[in-house]
Amino acid sequence: MPLTYTGVDKGRATSLAAKAMLGLVYLTRTGPTYGINGPGLATNEYDKAVSLFNDVINSGKFSIVPTYAAIFSWTNEGNADIVFDVQAIGGNTGDLGLGARFPTDFVDANYATSQGIKFAGGAETDAPQSPSADLRNSFEVGDARKTFSIINSYPPAGAPQFVKFWDKTQAGVDRFNWPLNFPALRYTDVLTMKAEAILRGGFGANGTQADVDAIVNQVRTRAGLTPRINVTLDQLLTERRHEFMEEGIRWFDLVRNGTVITTMNAWRAIDDTAGKINPVVENYIIYPLPVAQVTGIQAGYEQNPGY
Repeated sequence: MPLTYTGVDKGRATSLAAKAMLGLVYLTRTGPTYGINGPGLATNEYDKAVSLFNDVINSGKFSIVPTYAAIFSWTNEGNADIVFDVQAIGGNTGDLGLGARFPTDFVDANYATSQGIKFAGGAETDAPQSPSADLRNSFEVGDARKTFSIINSYPPAGAPQFVKFWDKTQAGVDRFNWPLNFPALRYTDVLTMKAEAILRGGFGANGTQADVDAIVNQVRTRAGLTPRINVTLDQLLTERRHEFMEEGIRWFDLVRNGTVITTMNAWRAIDDTAGKINPVVENYIIYPLPVAQVTGIQAGYEQNPGY
């Protein structure tokens, strides 16, 4: 796999994207087992993860983008923070099936209507995923990531909304057809995963506390926050929670750091006022198999425990 692609091949996974993803695999395998046959194997492969992350960092192909908003700009796709993104084009009837739907999934239909957008095909029934009070209250004052990504309400009395990927001027012919790439793996992710590996693996050959602080403070400075010293693992995970909201990362951060059960159940007790979420147990760390694969004529698979 090459280091870069050009022309019609731009957007394919490069060798650096593969290295970054393999580093994440090592970091995940190194996590706790929870006593189940799951992703965490307690393999102590922090050194392998750091080595791969360093290959990506030292390649010179990526860098810290000056502002948080610039990472997600519709006119700045493929910027220096993007290691790999899921490509999408859309907007027109002829592009149906090639666009993205995630900008719609993060807002409710009433918000879209308030913005003057009426999508073909009706309103989303599974959306919205409104930012929880716990998340909104967890930010420091002046964090640019919050002000860019979340609005507290909309007229006349709408709930808080995620607007990180929202630009009403880019709406396609229906709610499934936004011409925006999804950032599957970012340079900031690689940097902070390296910091995580250093903290979890213990200081030494993998890196020092100063290395961790330097990484975290690059991210905090871009967010408009003051630097920290002696950054802890909990503080790093909070930075990642804020940095990567809406990017599908938080659950996996909690799993590989051994805190998913306690954190999710504490969050559920406060924010799941509708009582829609089951208490999280060890077996839920592994997803269920589709029913068709368990009961189908040519199946023969056993369902994972707990489902």
